[in-house]
Amino acid sequence: MSCTDTSKMPGLICGIIDETNGAIRRNDMGLGYTIKCTECDYDFMVFIGHGMDGCDFLEIEERTGKPAFQRYSIDEQIKKDVEGLLEKYGDTLIEERDGTPEWNGHGKFLFHCAECNKLYNKFHFKLVYPEGEYKPRYLCSCGGDLVRVRPIISNAAENSRELLFYGDDGSSLKALCPQCERGILTKAGSEMHFD
Repeated sequence: MSCTDTSKMPGLICGIIDETNGAIRRNDMGLGYTIKCTECDYDFMVFIGHGMDGCDFLEIEERTGKPAFQRYSIDEQIKKDVEGLLEKYGDTLIEERDGTPEWNGHGKFLFHCAECNKLYNKFHFKLVYPEGEYKPRYLCSCGGDLVRVRPIISNAAENSRELLFYGDDGSSLKALCPQCERGILTKAGSEMHFD
């Protein structure tokens, strides 16, 4: 199979295009890159994906006899919530995946606070059970809710590296600097992969 890395293509952050059929498939390594402000010295290292943590989130590991999520960097309260759901729902609790290459399943994602524009790398997943669903809820240091966003390079100008943030609900907003509050965030430098 011949593949093209989409990280060099405008508008796409992570994924691989299968050149035999044009399908985009997930890049199983985690992706990291820096974003910088156009007006001040603010920069932030973004991590997206899961690297070597690619096994099923709820799978029982042979080595430990515990669900895989136990070894992830997740807040202890969130781990307790998931343990309670597993206890209550057992095999009817499943991880939902939406099928888009850079937005699928569990892993690290970029989160944004609408109150102060602060950015965070947080672990995200979605579990579905007969009566509903569970996604971790994160709060900013200012008290505002954090929303998972997908950073996409804007096509506003040729060779622009200006970022737009797209939320789970399909909304978009300019990526404004949380430090100076006037600069636009851009993708800077090259990317790195992590496991």
